[in-house]
Order: sequence, then C-alpha cells, then structure tokens
Amino acid sequence: MNIQTVETVGCPRSFKWCASTPAINVYFYNSLYVILFGVAFPLVNVHLAAMFCACLGPRRQGTLQGVNILISSLSRALGPVLIM
Repeated sequence: MNIQTVETVGCPRSFKWCASTPAINVYFYNSLYVILFGVAFPLVNVHLAAMFCACLGPRRQGTLQGVNILISSLSRALGPVLIM
C-alpha cells in the first residue's frame, strides 16, 4: 500500500506576516531551547517543591515529596520517548 501525504510545515500562507518574517536558524533555536529549559526547570522545580510543601501542611512530607520527585523524574525521562 503506497500512501503519500503532504505535510505542511512552517507558516501558513493565510497569515500576512508570514511573507515578511524570516525563518529562525534551527541551530540557534535548538541551542536557545536547551539553554533556557536547562535554566528554567531547576528554578521552577525549587519553587514548586516549596509550594507543594506548604500545601501539604503537617502531613508526611518526606514520603509525599519523594513521590512528587519520582513522578517528575519519570515524566522528564519518559516524556520525550513517548512523544516521539
């Protein structure tokens, strides 16, 4: 069975700004993506852990923080694999 599909990538021609907006260099985009997320994830993780701790109150914080870290680590490890 030979199935041929056309996948449109980039900016749709229906937007006027597509004609005047230059494409971003893929190496620049990927480098900036890695740098920004490499800085953002640790910062967000610290604040989310503090908020989670405040929401838990006098409950078993150690166990629940461990579960939270386990789930976040699994999602960061398995997320890219499952999306591909």
